[in-house]
Amino acid sequence: MNNAEQRARDAGLSVVDWDLELDEKFRRQLPSASAGQAMHEYSRDKGMFYSSAARGFFVVTSHAMVSEALKDWELFSSLGGTFLYLREAPAHRPLPMQMDPPDHTKVRALLAPFFTPQRVQGRFKEEAVALARGIIERVATLGSCDAISDLVEPIATAITLNNMGVSPALAGELIKAVKARSAPSTVGQDKKTYEQGVLIIRDVFLDILAKRRVERADDIPSALLDARIDGEPLADDVILNLCCTAFAAGVHTTSTQMGFTFYYLASKPELRRQIIESPACIPTAIDEFMRYESSAVMGGRTVTRPTMFHGVQLEAGDRVMLLNLAANRDPEVFENPDHIDFNRKPNPHLSFGGGPHRCIGSFQGRMIMQTVLEEWHRAIPEYSLGDMSNVTYEMAVTGRMSAVPLEFTARPIQ
Repeated sequence: MNNAEQRARDAGLSVVDWDLELDEKFRRQLPSASAGQAMHEYSRDKGMFYSSAARGFFVVTSHAMVSEALKDWELFSSLGGTFLYLREAPAHRPLPMQMDPPDHTKVRALLAPFFTPQRVQGRFKEEAVALARGIIERVATLGSCDAISDLVEPIATAITLNNMGVSPALAGELIKAVKARSAPSTVGQDKKTYEQGVLIIRDVFLDILAKRRVERADDIPSALLDARIDGEPLADDVILNLCCTAFAAGVHTTSTQMGFTFYYLASKPELRRQIIESPACIPTAIDEFMRYESSAVMGGRTVTRPTMFHGVQLEAGDRVMLLNLAANRDPEVFENPDHIDFNRKPNPHLSFGGGPHRCIGSFQGRMIMQTVLEEWHRAIPEYSLGDMSNVTYEMAVTGRMSAVPLEFTARPIQ
């Protein structure tokens, strides 16, 4: 028993072998089911518990406690990484997610102009619609599809590249790499797949950066090449890291979130009817789906100094997982939390995070999700869930389904 585990026991916390990396039970149920079990069975009235798996970590499930930790970056640092449940930390360190202010603030300011509402929901909206329609028109002739790999991933990849100022024609070679890179592991074949995904994305952006060094464009790679922090240019590896992360993080979280959304819309016709009959509800529906089954499941933090946190003695170096998905079902904050309600207001879900690390791509993510839902339901309002027998689930920093099979009447879209 390590010291952190003993302190957890002393505080009356449950101690559980909660092993997201290796326990197959997390592959057999939706992330929300795993989060619900963590909240109701393990956290109980404490709002947190301790996992003895991997390197050992506290898991916080209370909405109030997660919100508090997200805002207090000086105590709960991001420098130690987010994948604290793994036996080894992944070699790739995505920036600026694994940075703290003031460095985080300076780097984030370089990317922020490319993710404003005016840019992603104004200037690029028309192009996003055209990209989405082209993919939907192709899928509509098939009669069935995987909502993730056939529909949402191609759309999210093309739109994200376009918004970055990079040719959406590169989407085809990057889609599989995004999925691989977004499932880090430190064991077996999964580790090799993750590393290969990182390298493919890296090589694509190395080529783009080489071209931008010769001729600049209105895009993120060019802006980073010209950027200065405290009067100094960015190192080449930092520029490459930021490009890869801005692309991969946005595509993966958006496409997996839409996978969950299509799963529930196909499973619950009454929800789909609301989308079809009242498209104006789509923005609030997106927020409710993000609360109910978020792709942004959790985030890791490392404690920087000794402190008493809600009756638990924490020490410098302790690892803490903030389980956003459980916090999004906290009955202290959300009335009837296990019910999907498109009219839920307010809806203070934590799927975009909080504090200085709140998702910089939230406006882009909303725009992509809204575009997909509007254009898909305009073209194919009636569809159902296909064979789910081989579908698996992932409960990690990001959660996902391996597939969401949809069936519908094939038709050409004019």
